[in-house]
Amino acid sequence: MGVRRWLALCGVFAAIILAVCAIGRSDAPSEVNLSPQVQIYYRTNGALHQIGAAALLLAAVLLVLFGARLWGLLGSGDGDGRLMAIATFGGAVLAAATVAAAAAAHLALVDAAHNRLSIAVRTLNLLDHYAILAAGVGLAAMFLAAGIAIVRTPVLPRGLGWAAIVIAALAVAGPVGVAGIVAGSIWMLFVASLLVIKGTVEAEVAA
Repeated sequence: MGVRRWLALCGVFAAIILAVCAIGRSDAPSEVNLSPQVQIYYRTNGALHQIGAAALLLAAVLLVLFGARLWGLLGSGDGDGRLMAIATFGGAVLAAATVAAAAAAHLALVDAAHNRLSIAVRTLNLLDHYAILAAGVGLAAMFLAAGIAIVRTPVLPRGLGWAAIVIAALAVAGPVGVAGIVAGSIWMLFVASLLVIKGTVEAEVAA
């Protein structure tokens, strides 16, 4: 399998991890829950959330690699298209950093709950919820740049570009930002799958 297909496959796995983790947070305590409630929840479900946070750290790495694939794909157009391709990769790096920070905050929260650190639990629970907003901002930067590049450079259907722009707006829409992350994950999964298939067909033609 060629490097381009591997990079596209990174997008498939990153999308799946992001979607599963975003949906899996739906039953987590809110930022206004009292510390004892949060402690009980994470002491009961701590192992599952630790696995999820570790998976998010992996997704952060995969996002950078998929961003490199998008850069290579979108950078084949005119000067403006190449600039937006660079911005897409920069957005992927920012998204990876914010996702990794959110994962680290979540791990710290689970650890504080396990050790019954009440004050830390309340603080980290609040930080954990706002870290998701930061992750949405990072992903929005990638989707916005990719969307503009796709609209300007017809290497992918322009409808995917407009969809990415809408998703970017949704990802920074406060309380519904998680929905934007899920929608963005579906977009990533679709685009990455297209690129994997494209790479497979090109390899077969070359053979």
